[in-house]
Amino acid sequence: MRSSLRICSLVAIFASLAFGAAPALAGNIGASGVALAFARVHLSDANDPTVVSFGGRGTKTATVGVSTGPGVIVLFAGRYPKTVSPDDVIVQATAEGGATAVANAVVVSATSSQLVVGVSAFTSTTGSAITQGDVFVTVFAGSPPD
Repeated sequence: MRSSLRICSLVAIFASLAFGAAPALAGNIGASGVALAFARVHLSDANDPTVVSFGGRGTKTATVGVSTGPGVIVLFAGRYPKTVSPDDVIVQATAEGGATAVANAVVVSATSSQLVVGVSAFTSTTGSAITQGDVFVTVFAGSPPD
């Protein structure tokens, strides 16, 4: 009797976990989760960063420039979904510049012909900007839940 109650309780718990909340659904700006754009940017000198490699679905070119604040601006040009906006993409960035290197990125603008991303790289222990090393940035297709 006790074992059958335990089994029923476990089934009820699993059912409530599995069906308790409705899943978040992605909107449709193409294929969600696809890398629309990505780049490796070399920070050999804070005043002269260079794109080492790039790619992504629809991306034809990638250029980099110096930001007015710390970091760089990466401009991806190509053909992207017509309805793309900064809210429809997910940006991920990481830095390579020592054991404590970190990166932060924000999508400044997103249109059907270009994606503009601001990227900062710094040392987590001191907060100092990284001027020697690389940053890696990827912009994924996504969308806020419906």
